[in-house]
Amino acid sequence: MAFIGYPKCTTCQRAKAFLDDIGVVYEFRDIKTDNPMYDELKTWLKISGLPVKKLFNTSGILYKSLNLKERLPMMNDDECLKLLASDGMLVKRPLLVDECHALVGFKQDEWISLFTEYDRKGLDAVVQDYFTGRVLMLAYVNQESYEYMQKNHETCFWSRSRQALWHKGETSGNIQKIRNMAFDCDNDALLIQVEQTGGGACHTGSYSCFGEETGEFCVLNGVYEEIGDRKANPREKSYTNYLLNEGIDKICKKIGEEAAETIIAAKNSDKEGLIGEISDLAYHTLVLMYTRGVSLRDIRGELAKRHKIKGNSKYDKAVPND
Repeated sequence: MAFIGYPKCTTCQRAKAFLDDIGVVYEFRDIKTDNPMYDELKTWLKISGLPVKKLFNTSGILYKSLNLKERLPMMNDDECLKLLASDGMLVKRPLLVDECHALVGFKQDEWISLFTEYDRKGLDAVVQDYFTGRVLMLAYVNQESYEYMQKNHETCFWSRSRQALWHKGETSGNIQKIRNMAFDCDNDALLIQVEQTGGGACHTGSYSCFGEETGEFCVLNGVYEEIGDRKANPREKSYTNYLLNEGIDKICKKIGEEAAETIIAAKNSDKEGLIGEISDLAYHTLVLMYTRGVSLRDIRGELAKRHKIKGNSKYDKAVPND
């Protein structure tokens, strides 16, 4: 969940104090130095159901200096959104947003209702690996376990059979560190994205309660793991073992060759050939990554930083630094 505001704004300060008092975990974003972009504003507008004029900070100095009270009635939604995206100080603050909610301005009753949309009877929670997207397990969460997770940033569920809290990994050591939580659009299910530690999520010892990973999204992980298996358990006439034995120079040379062949296929407008060459390039790059100790998680993390991919509430950035 993102809390977007201006540190010097007294209304934002009151909203922040409210969130802190009830233990909500959020990521703070300075509306002045990191102003909302056009696409974000368009999404929030749709989620909120508000008219675009309600997104303007009508009490702001900039709003008045631009004479927007007179100009806005003559502007369409697209023009308004572009103007809002030009300067964060034009946007009404604070905003509290996630994938399903967008609250504009601080109305305490409205904000309270957002965090009491599920009752004390509890709801189902899907636990997902934050880094791979793989579903790990299904569990049950009530008010008490939810509050524990908000405070401690590790998964905790309600055991209906034992009628007691169940701190995942307390006995096995397979702790799940929470990176993000979000309700679904109907607020009757909870998604918990975690960093899985230890042997896995399942009591059987498996990584996931849903068995072996399948589908095209697991292919890269599978190839990377197979490269490691070839290193640990060499096979005669294995091309992967050949590359690993030849070392970094050979691997880099092959990457250069495959990159050149990829370029040629692209220039020749040969889609099938291009798919094959990109696949060869990806494989040899994975071998290089393994050889140099670079994981797919490392690459995903770097890409996420570059593209500013944000979840609803990042627990490693939970405390705003304003």
